[in-house]
This record gives sequence, C-alpha cells and structure tokens, in this order.
Amino acid sequence: MGKWYIGIAWGASTLVACSSHDLIGSKTERVDAAAQEVTAPACNQPQAVLSCWLPGTCHYSNCGGWGWPGGVMHFELGAGFSFQDRMTILNAAAAWNQAINGFSLSECVNDDCLSQLGSGQRWYHIDLSGPAYPCGVDSGISGPGSATGPQYGSMGPSGVTGLITNWVASHNFGHALGMPHTFIRNDRDRYVTMSSSYFCGPNKQPPGYCAYAPQDVPQDPRFATGQFGVYDELSVMNYISNDICENAGIEPDCDALPTAADGSGMLEFYRSYSGWVPFQNLGADVDPSQPLSGALAPGVTVAGSSGDWSTPAASSWGWPLLDIFVLGTDGHIYDKYKSVPNSVFAGWSSWVDLGGTFTTAPSATSWAYGRTDVVAVGTDQQVHIRTYANGQWYPWASLPYLAGGALSAPAITTWGWGRLDVFVRGTGNQLYQSTFTTSTGWQAWAQRGNGTFTGNPSAAAGMWSGVGRIDVVVAGADNPPTMWWIFSNDGTGYNWIGYNKLGTGTIWPGSSPAIASWGSGRLDVFFRSGNSTLWQQACVGSCTAASAWTGYFALGGILKSSPGAHATSNYKQEIDVLGINEDHQQPGVWWKYWPDTDLRNHYVNPPGYCPPP
Repeated sequence: MGKWYIGIAWGASTLVACSSHDLIGSKTERVDAAAQEVTAPACNQPQAVLSCWLPGTCHYSNCGGWGWPGGVMHFELGAGFSFQDRMTILNAAAAWNQAINGFSLSECVNDDCLSQLGSGQRWYHIDLSGPAYPCGVDSGISGPGSATGPQYGSMGPSGVTGLITNWVASHNFGHALGMPHTFIRNDRDRYVTMSSSYFCGPNKQPPGYCAYAPQDVPQDPRFATGQFGVYDELSVMNYISNDICENAGIEPDCDALPTAADGSGMLEFYRSYSGWVPFQNLGADVDPSQPLSGALAPGVTVAGSSGDWSTPAASSWGWPLLDIFVLGTDGHIYDKYKSVPNSVFAGWSSWVDLGGTFTTAPSATSWAYGRTDVVAVGTDQQVHIRTYANGQWYPWASLPYLAGGALSAPAITTWGWGRLDVFVRGTGNQLYQSTFTTSTGWQAWAQRGNGTFTGNPSAAAGMWSGVGRIDVVVAGADNPPTMWWIFSNDGTGYNWIGYNKLGTGTIWPGSSPAIASWGSGRLDVFFRSGNSTLWQQACVGSCTAASAWTGYFALGGILKSSPGAHATSNYKQEIDVLGINEDHQQPGVWWKYWPDTDLRNHYVNPPGYCPPP
C-alpha cells in the first residue's frame, strides 16, 4: 500500500524558538513565548500586497480537504515519542474535541488502528519524524487522502524530546482534519502585511491565496474556500514569524490550543458536505487593506451592543432574490438585496435607508412576486408596517393598537396571496396575533396559546396539503431558556396547538430562535447556543408532535446576535440564515445559506488547474 501524506506547503517561513516539523515535514516551525498570545515580531520591509510572483506560478488554490467520515478521525502514534510528547499530542486532540461540537479525534487502542478499524477504514498515523515530502499525493489539499488505511504525518524532529508543543500538535491536527493555513485566506491582505525582503527575490514567491469555489449555481455568489468566519490571528493554523505580520499585532504562541474560531471553522468546513455554505461577511469593501465595513450609512452601524446586536431579517419574492433588513443605531430600518440580472448574481446592493424611528429588530415576508412587507416596533411600543409593491416603497403605517404595548420585536409571515399574520410578545409575556386579509383588513390583536416566554417570536407559514398552516417558536421563560413551539394547522390561523417543548437544548440567555419552512412537510429551527455557535433542528413530515423533530445539528459560526432565517420554495429549495458577527470590533451582517448542493468537491483542484481569483 502506498503512503498518503497530509498537508499544505507554501514555501519556507522564518520562525523563531519552539521546534517541530510541520505536518508536511518540509520545514521547521518555531515560536518563542510561553503565553497564549504574543506580540507579533516586526515585519522587515512590509508590503500590503506582494506582486513578486514567479512567472507561470499559480497564485490561487482551492483550500481545504477531504473530511473524515462521520466527523471522527482515528489516529495512532508511531514509535519513539516520549511520555511528555505523547501527553502534549493527546492534550491537543482533547482541545480540538472541545472546540468542535459533535466531532471526535480518537486514539486507537494500543495505537493499532488496523486491528481496531480494519483495512477498509482510514486513520491518521503520526510519526516522530518524516521525509521532507512536498504536498504529497494529495496535490496540496489536507485531510485524508482518497485511499484507505493510514494517512501519514509527522510532529517532531527525530531524536529530540520535548519540542512538540501544544501549538505544533494542534496545528498539525488541524491540517489532518482539513484546515489550511490562516495566512493563505483570500482576504489575508486585509489583516496581514508580508515581508517583501523575505518573499521577493530570486527563486522566491509569496504564499498563495485560497481560490473562490466554482459557481455551480449562477444565481448565487461564489464563496472563498478555506475562509471560515472572522480572520483569527490567534488561530493555531497561523504561524509565528517575522515575515507574515498581523496588522493587529498579535499571534499564537507555543502553548496555543484551538480557539473558538478554529472550532467554528472546522464545523463550517464539515457542514459544507451537507450543503451549507460558510458564513459570508456582507460588509462593504471600502479599503482593500482593511476589514469589510459593516456600516449601514455614514456614522450608522447595526443597533445593539457587543454580543447582543439587533437580529437581521430576510425575505424573498422567490429564489434567487433575497432582501435583508436590519435596525440601525439611528432607529431606521435598512435594506440590502441581491442583484441578479438575467439570472446571474451580480453582487449585493448598498444599504437602503427605509426610515422610521424604531426600537426593535425588523421582520419581513412576501406573499407574491414584487411585494415585500416589513414590520418593526416604534418608540410608541406599537407595531408598524411598510410595504413594497408596484415598484415602490409605500409609507410606514400602523397596525391595530395593542394594549400594554409590544414587549418584543414582531414576527410576520404569510401562507399565500392576500394574507399576513403578525406575532409579538405582549402583556404578561404572552403571544399575541394580528391578521390581515384583503377582505377584512387588519384584525384586533388576540392572545394565542397559554404560556409565557422571553425574547422575540419567530413565525413561518405555508400551504401544507392545500391547508394554511402557521408555526411559531419562542424562547421559554425557564432558566436556562429552552425552545417552545406552537402551531395552527386547520387553515384558519386562529386555533392553536401547543406549547410543545423542543428537546432539552438551551438557548443563549436573552437570545431567540428563528424558524423557516420551504413548504409542506418541512420546518427548520435555528438558535444560538451558550458558546455562540449556530444550531439547527428540523422536522420532516406532518410535524404535529415534538417527537417528530430531529436532534440538534451544530452548524458553526460565532454569532453575536440571535439568528434570523428564511426559506424559499418555488422551483429551488434554499434556506438563508443571518446573524451579526464582529470583525475586529466592527459589527456587521453575515449570511449563511443552504443551496441544496454537495460542496465537498469545491475544495479540490484538478491536476494542473489554476482557479481564477
């Protein structure tokens, strides 16, 4: 059986103090401090963007690798490791397990994976030292190769004990799991400067960039491979060197273990196998050497505070169109939309100011092509609505008066033409509903169900087997809060069943869940957990009992707000999830979507293929 080597190589890098071979075995990585975070060394003749590429070289490569089946990577240690080094490696494996919800690095019994797993399985074999092979058989990708049996890597220089550090072991495990280096992200020039004196010169070239994935669906944007969440200078996939210099002035050190961003990125990479595109920052490109701007207008950002930003909302007339709405610090509602002329994605619009004076997050829905309805709560604690129809936005209008006022952001939904349903938390922390039809207009608010809750309700509606149905989810008043679900499925929207408790998963205190449905027989709920990870729970079928719901499914991401969700169901099923994240202290809207496509092959470059930027 041939050997399948694991790793990514982008030339040598000048590194200083704790030694170990990189996973590819082709260079030595060193760091020089004992804290989790160190000050980055000064760059020698830094340059924002290097252009000294060797003729004919490929600047771009699809970054990422093959995932391990079931999210479990079995590994074994070869001969020669000291007790200290063995404990360091096992500590790094345990740290990755803690960082990645639902995944596992598992050492084989007696370091004999063949006996435990059989020859038809894959496992990671770690040697103390290895040959100085380049990118190996995998053509530069990381993760397991396509063959069964051992996938080889190394973690230490031969004959030297105690130089395998937490960072070295964590870094190499990251490669084995499928992660590329941080500094080859497509957006790296916004966060690092490069040493021209080191990378430019005879027979030298800079590290390349992660390429954008192929555009399978022309109506959706391409995404950058190897790019998961905010650029994290403290990632264990980063280097400590004086030729790749972080603008933030910080780096990991020898004791570094996987960060929350590392765990989130690994989750997003593995969830791409089930079709989820990693979170994309929808900020504006105002300076190629700075992070994308999350500003909604000059001097206006997303309303809220760090960790508790206002929740964005989404609506669509039908795939591939999408509008995103969010509350600004000036109290106005802002709208951003996908531009898809001639069914080809052309980009996102700038933020459009819809005015108003509001105190809560918005909610939006559409009952027909060319129509959108947006609701939010004003300073008067009443719900107001603005409608886009006939090619224009109409003025804000008020819904019926709610005695005691709205105590939460509203939720709006529709099951078809001429009908709107709005929900809000009102007096006694009860759920209240107001319905609009073209024949009756807006009806008075009415209490629904018999339970109390916190946060904001979320609603989804549709025609299920020809009958109108509405589903609402809320965060319970229990501590810690869990999700509760109430529904009406008799075609009236007035008779309600529930509340039903959705499992035992807990929601971030003060956060709220979101629900979406692309049509009959499918519901999806999303919520933020205690570590800010996005989770999903689904129901397939008649969905009339809590037992019909699946377990929880971690999607990754680091959310600094409650999620918003939307699903389209015309001729293509797609789910859109939104949230606020902070890119180096800048809050902005991030978007994640499920286009019903297996994305795993997007991370592999065919032989001799250089993807365009």
